[in-house]
Amino acid sequence: LFKAFKDGSLWGRLRDRRSGIFWGKVYEAESLEKKNVFWHLWAKRCIAIRRKNILRDYEYACVHNLDMIKGKPYVVFFLQCQPEKSTSPVGGVFADQLRAIGLLREWIPRSIEIVVREHPTQFKPFQRVEKGRTPDYYTRLKNLGVHLCHHESDKAILVENSLAILSVSGTVVFEQFLLGKHAAYMGYPWYKDIQGVPRVYDCHTAHEFIQSSLSQKIKNPDIEMIGDFISNCHLGYMDLISGQQVVDSSNNLLVHAESINASICNYVRKMQGIECGDVVPK
Repeated sequence: LFKAFKDGSLWGRLRDRRSGIFWGKVYEAESLEKKNVFWHLWAKRCIAIRRKNILRDYEYACVHNLDMIKGKPYVVFFLQCQPEKSTSPVGGVFADQLRAIGLLREWIPRSIEIVVREHPTQFKPFQRVEKGRTPDYYTRLKNLGVHLCHHESDKAILVENSLAILSVSGTVVFEQFLLGKHAAYMGYPWYKDIQGVPRVYDCHTAHEFIQSSLSQKIKNPDIEMIGDFISNCHLGYMDLISGQQVVDSSNNLLVHAESINASICNYVRKMQGIECGDVVPK
C-alpha cells in the first residue's frame, strides 16, 4: 500500500473495477463500480487475510530438507499454476491436481516416494496465490502421503536425483523428455501426439511407467521425429538463449530438428542452473 501511495496508484487499486469472483459470487465490472470505497477496502482486507493463510499453510506443509528420503527412489510431480488453460480443461479428469496426486499415491508402490514441487508462478503478483489455492490446499496435499518441497529449491538437483517426473500437462514433461529423462503426463497436453512420451492415467499405466523407469536406461529421443512435429506447428522459432527469431528456409528437416532441439535443451539447462554447453544431438 505504501508503494502504491508513492507511485499514485493507491486509489486505482482500492477501486479496482475489473470483473471477478468474490466468495463464490460473480461480480461484473458495472456492479463493482457501484460499490463504495469501504466495500473495496473490506474486500481487499479479506483477500489479504486469505492469501496470508494460504502462504502460512504452504510454509507449514513444505519440507525444506529432503534428507529423509535420501537413498530412496522417488518421482517428482510438478504442480501447475491455477487457474490456467493448460490444467483445465487440458488436464481432463486430472484437472484437480490433488485428485491426480492422490491417485498416483495409490498406483505407485509405497517403496517409491513422491515429491511435489509447487509452480513458482503461483506466487507471482499477476497470478495471485488465492486464485488457485485454498487455505488448506497444502495441508491436504501433505496428508496424501507425499513430500512437498519448496518452489525455491534446486530444481536441477531434484530432477537429476529423481527416478522420473510427472505432471498433469506441464511443458516440463516435454522439456525433460528431450533431455533424456523418464517423464510422463496425465492429461492431454499439446505434445501428446509425440511418440515416446508416455501417458499415465490408471494403475496399469502407472506400473508400466515405474517399471520402465527402474529397468531401462535413459534413451535419446528421436530428434528428427520431434523436429518434424514442431516444424509442422511452427515455420520458425525464437532462440531462447540469444532471443533472436530463427526462420528455417532449409528443406533439411533433420538440420531444423537438431537446431530446435538444441535451443530448447540449452534453455532448460540454463533455467535449471546447469552449465550450458553445446548440445550435440544423436
